[in-house]
Amino acid sequence: ELPYDRTLLSKMIDLPKGMELALRPEPFYELNDIEVWRGREVVSIAVDKKLLHFLDGGELAYDSLILASGGVARKRTIPGAGGELSNVFSLRTLE
Repeated sequence: ELPYDRTLLSKMIDLPKGMELALRPEPFYELNDIEVWRGREVVSIAVDKKLLHFLDGGELAYDSLILASGGVARKRTIPGAGGELSNVFSLRTLE
């Protein structure tokens, strides 16, 4: 997926049909010469060589690198949020 706004996931029920969660539309990345790579997992970083190593064996050199590891959903203290009810859960991905 394109980068998207996780804060809107919890509001998906109320989103108008067809509303996009992506932070920017796909043409934005193309117009600004930004490559979006999907489905590639980084397994190691050679900081001294400024090189990423991918699970599939590929490599990518970089000039600057930002590690954005995300966060953890807050645990709810409401009844049923501890796993007792099957319809109470945290949304973390579009899937």
